[in-house]
Amino acid sequence: MKRLRRGRKSSKQVNWVDAPDISKRALKLITDLEMDWIIFDRLFFYRSTDSKAHAYARTWGLPSLWQRALNIEPGYIVEVLAEHLIN
Repeated sequence: MKRLRRGRKSSKQVNWVDAPDISKRALKLITDLEMDWIIFDRLFFYRSTDSKAHAYARTWGLPSLWQRALNIEPGYIVEVLAEHLIN
């Protein structure tokens, strides 16, 4: 029986940096669209490079069990992949 090959791991690692420009855009959208239910202080924005993903952006949420265990409010990370960023 022939064994299936798995994808090779890249020697490059994904790098994340703060994305204040994306944060500014998001705040403007939230304000202009009057999305007052969104707690902007619990949103965090990062730009990634060297990602193999085909997405333009991804969201990451802190699981509810972690929120409960750490006694913190929900928080979300918005990751924008630099390879697909359009100004």
